[in-house]
Amino acid sequence: MQYSRASCIIVYSSLRHIFSKSGNAALRKSKAIEKVVQRHRLTVSYYSKKELIQILQHLLKQRVFESKDTARSVYPELFLSPAVQKQTEQATEPFSVPDRNSSIMEEDKAWRREIFDSGEYSDIELVSTDKLYEAHRVIVCPWSPVIKRSLEFNAAKANRKGPEPAEFGNGITKASFNFGDDDPQAVDCMVQFFYLWDYNPRSLMPKHILGQDGPQENETDAASDADDTTTPKGSLLILHSKVFTLAHKYDIPHVRDLSIEKFQEVARLQWRSNCLLDAAREAYTATPSTVLEMRRAIVKTFYEHRELLGEDHVKDFLREMHDLAFDILMYMNKPPSPPNPSSFHGFGRAFQ
Repeated sequence: MQYSRASCIIVYSSLRHIFSKSGNAALRKSKAIEKVVQRHRLTVSYYSKKELIQILQHLLKQRVFESKDTARSVYPELFLSPAVQKQTEQATEPFSVPDRNSSIMEEDKAWRREIFDSGEYSDIELVSTDKLYEAHRVIVCPWSPVIKRSLEFNAAKANRKGPEPAEFGNGITKASFNFGDDDPQAVDCMVQFFYLWDYNPRSLMPKHILGQDGPQENETDAASDADDTTTPKGSLLILHSKVFTLAHKYDIPHVRDLSIEKFQEVARLQWRSNCLLDAAREAYTATPSTVLEMRRAIVKTFYEHRELLGEDHVKDFLREMHDLAFDILMYMNKPPSPPNPSSFHGFGRAFQ
């Protein structure tokens, strides 16, 4: 069975740290390969065990695990980052095991950035209200089981109907996932995370993404100028709260954690911004009452800056947001003891 070039590249990039070892690189028979897969409990995205072994067998016959030169000759697109290659070639020899692992991770990171920027070998379109992302199932699906299940359901539905799925210029059958009315900037941040393990609301997005201009040159980082509490930087509070909402919706715990960290970083400087109230509204209306992390961060911000509670517009807001007012009251009555300020056990209806 023939597998796409993209599948071979993805499996090679994911497992070369295992199969580049001399004993494993010489394997050719499927049973021997299967033993290595079982021993290390190897998986790569949505590929079945049988498919993974077949792809590995194909790669091993190509001898791409035996040397970087061979891999470069077979898959030159894996080595599109000259800066990273130069750093790797100039590194002190011999590598220690941690150094080698670090080098591989840096190359993998550069490769993810390359395909994120170019959309090369894309086999899925991620669609928001104003952008289209040429993405890769093998990268997106492991992060979000919700998106993975949706794609699997749509594929099964298409198979029952019978028509052939469309193929694009790279010869890869392409699926589609639509984020519907989800906030497009929050979606933008989440898609960045799939590839880069981080997100930057102000970064320029790849050229192959359609429909919106990048940020202006005079935009600055959220953490600059602590005294400026009326600038649009405060709007990042809302964005991080919305990213948290999407992370819950699409079941991506790492994005939930990251959005909390970024929210807290901005809140330390922008706590006077009216956007804090909008971020609180998002947290208290867009997620279930059992989803506590963003609510905790917001309540803690109000607790640490209690002077906010004396402002008329905040009083009006708390009269409307009963659960938030109750949670702040309970937190003030019995705040968590350092060094564990995240424990809200028994505080308020939302924190029970």
